[in-house]
Amino acid sequence: MRLLLATALGAALLALPAQAAQGTGSATQTISLVSKTVNFRLTVDRSPKGLPNKGDVLREESVLSNHVPQFGKRKCANVGSDVGLYTVVTVRPMRMKLRVTVRLPGGNLRGTGTIAGTNVTLRVVGGTGDFANARGTGTVREHNGARPGVLNVYRLQLP
Repeated sequence: MRLLLATALGAALLALPAQAAQGTGSATQTISLVSKTVNFRLTVDRSPKGLPNKGDVLREESVLSNHVPQFGKRKCANVGSDVGLYTVVTVRPMRMKLRVTVRLPGGNLRGTGTIAGTNVTLRVVGGTGDFANARGTGTVREHNGARPGVLNVYRLQLP
């Protein structure tokens, strides 16, 4: 009887890590948005004033709409907003650090990155709600649609 109980207990204990591993899988998600700037202002203007300088900070606020149907809403529907803070690192060539917070249905995304010329490299470093602990990348490129704005594509790994 003890042997049978010990064998059953051992088998149950061996099965627990396998079940835990199955539960820790992650999901991928791609979010495709059109970003239209609604407010852009200089929040830090170092000397000489009015010219781009190392340390200057710009704040951009945008409205986000679906590039494709997602979040239970049709294409072109407004689904969120974002705020980006750009800090000038060098002027020649122009290079900036970027911190962005993206507000979407179900939660927020946080990203950091660099802008060099027209190249934007963005790392998703976390989030809240449905996007808690999200990791991934973001790209920004010209939007060739009839609507104004730029295309933001986030490729996420969610826990």
